[in-house]
Amino acid sequence: MMRISAGSFVRPFARESVAGDACLIEAWAHGVVVAAVDGLGHGPAAAAASSTFLDCIREALDAPLGLILENAHSALLKTRGAVAVVARFDEVGRSVEVAGVGSVTALLASGSNDPKHIIVPAGVVGSTFRPSSPQVLEFCEGDVLVLHTDGVQGRFALRPQQSLEPVVLARAIVEAHGNPSDDAGCVVAVGMAVDSESMRLPHGENSTTFAIRTRVDAERCAVDARRFASHRGFAVKAQWELGIAVAELAAHLLRVAYDGRLTVTFALEPREEIVVEATPGGGMSDARKSGVTEGASVAPEHPLRGVLGTVHRVMDSVTVEINPAFTRVVARKLRN
Repeated sequence: MMRISAGSFVRPFARESVAGDACLIEAWAHGVVVAAVDGLGHGPAAAAASSTFLDCIREALDAPLGLILENAHSALLKTRGAVAVVARFDEVGRSVEVAGVGSVTALLASGSNDPKHIIVPAGVVGSTFRPSSPQVLEFCEGDVLVLHTDGVQGRFALRPQQSLEPVVLARAIVEAHGNPSDDAGCVVAVGMAVDSESMRLPHGENSTTFAIRTRVDAERCAVDARRFASHRGFAVKAQWELGIAVAELAAHLLRVAYDGRLTVTFALEPREEIVVEATPGGGMSDARKSGVTEGASVAPEHPLRGVLGTVHRVMDSVTVEINPAFTRVVARKLRN
C-alpha cells in the first residue's frame, strides 16, 4: 500500500490582495482528493467563485467526480464561473481519477516515462459547461501529479525537481513559471511508500501512532488524522480542525526535538472524542527547565506558546503533562 503526500502554493495577481485561484487537499475514505481552481478574472469576485467550487468538493468527497462538477456548475451559475481540475487518489487501488473543465493543466510523471498531459475539456463551470467522463489512471509509489492554473505558463522540466517535497515543488513551479500579471496556483501530489513504523488508519482501529522525523511525516499524519475523524463520523469542520491541530503539533516536534511520536485515539467513554498526544523524542530539553506548568500555561519565550494558541482555537481542550524527561501535549476534539 502507498500513501499520497500533497502540498500546494497560491500567489495572487500583483495588484490584488486576494487570489482568484485556489487549491484543495482533503482526505477521503480511500486516500486524498486534490484540486486546482481558477475563478474567472481577479480579486474578491474570482476568489468567491473558487471558494464555492471547493466547497462543492468538500461536501461530497466520495461522490462521482462527474456529479461533483455538475453540482458545482449549478452552484456557480450566479458567480463569475471558474475553470478547475480535480484528482481523487485511491491509495489501496494505486490509481487516480481526474476530471476537469477549462484552461487548467494536469501533468502526470510516472516512473521513467516522460510526463503526460492529461486532457481537460474546454468550458467554464457556471457558464459553458458540458459533462465529461473522468479519466482513471494508474498511480504508484514515486509517481507525481501536478495540477496548476493558467497563471503558470509554458512547459517546464519536472523530472529534475521530483525529489522535492510537494509543497516545496508547488511553490517552486509557481515562482519560476508564474505570470506576474495573473493569479497562479499549483498543487502537487506524490505517491509515497508506507513507512513500516507509520501505522495505517483502517476503519476498525481506534488508535494509531505516527513517527515524526521529517516534514513529509508531518504532512502525512495531518491528512491521515482527517481521514481518521471521517471514518468515525466526525463532521467535515471537525475533521479539518483536527488536521490543523495535528499539523501544528507535528511541526512543533520537529522544531524542538530530533524526532517524536504523535498518537491519535478514538475514545467512547466517558464521551465520544478523538485524543491527540504529542510526545517529543530525545532531542527535547528537560521539561522541568522549560518554563511549562500544568494546565497548558507556558512562559512567553517557550516554543509551545504559539503552538498551544492555535491548538486551543481548534480543539475542545488542551493540557500539558510534565514528566521528568519530557513534556507531552494532549488535545481533545469532542463529537458535537
